[in-house]
Parts: sequence; C-alpha cells; structure tokens
Amino acid sequence: MLLAFFIDQCLQHLNKRFQQARVKSGSLRSLWNTMLSFIYLLEIPNFETLYETLIDPPVFKINAVSR
Repeated sequence: MLLAFFIDQCLQHLNKRFQQARVKSGSLRSLWNTMLSFIYLLEIPNFETLYETLIDPPVFKINAVSR
C-alpha cells in the first residue's frame, strides 16, 4: 500500500499533463471530482487521454427541439 502511494506521488510530480490539469482545476478535490465524472461519462482508454481531456474538455452540443 505504501509503495502504491509513493508511485502515485512520484507520477503526480513528474507528469506535466497532470500538473496542468491540477492548475486548471484549482484544487485537488475539484480535479478528482472532474476526473471521476469524465471516467463515468466518457470512454477514456488511458490516463494521458484523461489528463488531455481535463486540460481541453470536449464541447457537447445539444440541439433543442422547438415545438
């Protein structure tokens, strides 16, 4: 368990995309909540793609139907 925590901490400090996503989110709590939302809503193949999506999120267009 301690080894997993150590590896996670190292990756957070070394991964530039993670650092960019953290800065953009403002706080770690906000970052984790957004990451969890994206994981639930989108098909994310790996963490690099997740970080890229956090940095530059996709735009979803919803067409309203008028009656």
